[in-house]
Amino acid sequence: MESQESKFNEQFKAWLADVKTVHDDQDSSFLRLLVPTTEQLPRIATVIHQLTPDIIARCTDRRWSDQEIKRHISQVAYFLHGFDDIIRPYQHSETAEVERPWFLKNGDQIFWRHLEFGKLYQGTTTEQRHTFSDQLAELRRFIADYLGKPDLQYPYLDWLVLDTVTRAASSSAWRS
Repeated sequence: MESQESKFNEQFKAWLADVKTVHDDQDSSFLRLLVPTTEQLPRIATVIHQLTPDIIARCTDRRWSDQEIKRHISQVAYFLHGFDDIIRPYQHSETAEVERPWFLKNGDQIFWRHLEFGKLYQGTTTEQRHTFSDQLAELRRFIADYLGKPDLQYPYLDWLVLDTVTRAASSSAWRS
């Protein structure tokens, strides 16, 4: 019998292949909006790897089929895609509508890292800090959606969401 970890790895590779197919297909511009961009993919894949033990435990408990595992990976990736769009606004050439400055480096392989208040304040401009607090309303809507989807909730994602909201709320306080 195949282990849950190897089933997960197989489905994760299948999901990555699907994303690559969408990126390579010139006729799938609509589908590109549903999958991570080339720039986002390494960050999102890293978070999914962090979640692997928790996802495997959940799929074992629920006895998910291969298709259910792959669908869940897609749902988690779609969630992270939306989250990345909020915390790194419009840095993706494929989805650029309005350019907003941001203080996490372009192309950074890390999805999110804890940012210390003092260093953040000293290392950013007022405009950059205001940009983050401008996303607070968008972040709140996103979190409400996250809280309504218990299947997507994992301790590591909870930390990402909570730390991001704390940082955005702090930036908002600096504004006043």
